Amino acid sequence: MMRHGKAFPHRIVAMINDAGYEKLKEESLARGYQIALIERWMLIPQSVEDLYTGNLDDADVMMRWPLPSGNTKDRGPKRTRRNIWLTDAGWEAVTRCAAKRGLVRSAYVAEVIHEQVRIANESGWPLPDGITNESVEKEIRDVLRKMEEPATAGSME
Repeated sequence: MMRHGKAFPHRIVAMINDAGYEKLKEESLARGYQIALIERWMLIPQSVEDLYTGNLDDADVMMRWPLPSGNTKDRGPKRTRRNIWLTDAGWEAVTRCAAKRGLVRSAYVAEVIHEQVRIANESGWPLPDGITNESVEKEIRDVLRKMEEPATAGSME
């Protein structure tokens, strides 16, 4: 457990669809990847537009639990709590993306992983070769850096 404390100090507990998680596990392991690595890879923001760019002190005010549908037929498939461990950059990215969508972190993570598993199922699980914790971290930091560029681009020269 200590290694999580150092490399991945932030934990989000998200309710993940059991069938989706089993497929994620199967496809990740078949390609030689740890499930946690692919979960973090799925959470890389697609672009700067996905990020809340304001002060993170305000982010918690913007994040809400999604309201249940109220429809008894809409309970959906069985879900289980899963731990998602993140680096500082991963935590910031998830916080900014969750705030932008107006969701609490755990609901945002569950929604994105569900979306990504659905897309992967439809497209035959085209996971790229060579995904590592380092490559995921670099991609997250690159998106966060791009978010900051417009404010600092003029002052750098």
